[in-house]
Amino acid sequence: MTSSLLRTGASLFGTQVIGRSLGFALGTCLGRRFLERFDGQVLSPFEHREVASRWAGSIGGHIGDIAVNAAGLRNPTADTNAHMQVRNMTAAHATRDWAELIQRAATILMAIGAIVKVVTSLMEERSKIADEHASWRGSSR
Repeated sequence: MTSSLLRTGASLFGTQVIGRSLGFALGTCLGRRFLERFDGQVLSPFEHREVASRWAGSIGGHIGDIAVNAAGLRNPTADTNAHMQVRNMTAAHATRDWAELIQRAATILMAIGAIVKVVTSLMEERSKIADEHASWRGSSR
């Protein structure tokens, strides 16, 4: 299994570095235009930046999870004590731990599903804010 220190570091890197970078990229004028074309909701620049930065950290964290588990797919051997003893007795033949391989693949699929869920939540929030903005604009006239 991957060490918990590596998982924590990747999660922190994902939420902070990747998440903030993604939030910055989506918060720019180009990111706003991309999302306006994507979902058709027109938001003010401040509202757009606020929504993008709120959800970008979560997306970055899931990207970090995918990276950790994808790295573990390259050599899915378990380094537990029992497995090391068996490996020493069988003349050091590296065996694949298929249970861990399947578990990592399932974790990657769950992280991809979580990213899709975060993106749909982002689009729902953009739609809700755009409706509130339109109703506020209509009532001020």
